Amino acid sequence: MQLRFFLVRHGETVDNVANIIAGVRDSQLTNHGFQQATRLGQYLNASGIDITHVFASPLQRATITAQQIILGQPEKNRESIPLIPAPSLREQDYGLLEGARYDEYRRGGSGMASVETNEMMTARAAQFIDEFLEPVANNLASATVVIVSHGRFLCSLWPQLLSRFNPETIICDQQLMVASNTITLQRIGAWSNTGYLEAMFERDVPEDVSNNVLAPPAIVLSQTVRPELDEISNLRILSSRWNLRVSAINSLVHLQGFKKTRGIGSARYDSRQSTLDKFFPGQRSSPS
Repeated sequence: MQLRFFLVRHGETVDNVANIIAGVRDSQLTNHGFQQATRLGQYLNASGIDITHVFASPLQRATITAQQIILGQPEKNRESIPLIPAPSLREQDYGLLEGARYDEYRRGGSGMASVETNEMMTARAAQFIDEFLEPVANNLASATVVIVSHGRFLCSLWPQLLSRFNPETIICDQQLMVASNTITLQRIGAWSNTGYLEAMFERDVPEDVSNNVLAPPAIVLSQTVRPELDEISNLRILSSRWNLRVSAINSLVHLQGFKKTRGIGSARYDSRQSTLDKFFPGQRSSPS
């Protein structure tokens, strides 16, 4: 059995451009962000990725990104790909600091008490895995899943996924970690707009792993992230028979050669526009 999955951050938003905090605030994509999502969908299709499931945060920046990924698939396949809204994938709730500038957040203050804690996000991440991902992993012979969420929340979801596996069966090429500035696999840095992490659950650990690094020592799962096995023993995906192979971290290969158009690129995306090609002169609609 194989389950291939992609963890994707949404495209650029107007609040990203303005350096404004948007957690549960429903910030809209920019024209550039919409094109980022479109190119990711086209790239996955051109790479022969046949998507079977798409889960997305219900916030529109994630939902529209997910829609564009599905639209990148062959027309005959699109209707069979469910776009499943998962409230547990929403971004961190910044409480009273929603809509504030990031420098205000960095200064702290009384508003910090209203911000959703890391522990709360970890609980939501576990809920998503239990309710949505684990049934797919256990009930299908193979699947390709795309999960579209947000930068801060993905940094909680990924460690939770790692915690469901025996560390000795987590495989990641050391050069991949160096290239993505990843020191320890459970603590990935900033997640770029439409940057994706690609990994695969596989039932058996490959015999030849001479070019890879097993954990430990290259991958260290902290005890605060990794629960005791008996706490999650109900999850059938956790087994020494399974391995988790990571093949991309915050990849932006789909944006190679793609530049942001000044002015209109930062404007709010308007779905009433029939096409955005005229706003991006000299740029190809398909990813390089």
